[in-house]
Amino acid sequence: MESTDDNYLETHCIGLQSTHCVSGTALAVCVGTGDLTVFGRIAGLTNRRRQEMTPMQKEIRRFVMIIVSFVATVVVLVVILWYYVPCLC
Repeated sequence: MESTDDNYLETHCIGLQSTHCVSGTALAVCVGTGDLTVFGRIAGLTNRRRQEMTPMQKEIRRFVMIIVSFVATVVVLVVILWYYVPCLC
């Protein structure tokens, strides 16, 4: 089968780790081993330490700040009402 793209990762006829030929015959070319494979690069990216926050961490932090701000506002409002309402009676 002919390659459908110059980039071998974009082609339709690619077999990655644990690809099996169920019937017929197959001819394969190994283009990388170990850290030079797609899985090796992903593993390398997950193992190194990041200095900046990921988009998921930024969203979680934003969500937590919204919840904390809401709770703090409600607590201050309750304390103010608790202090002033009995004085009105």
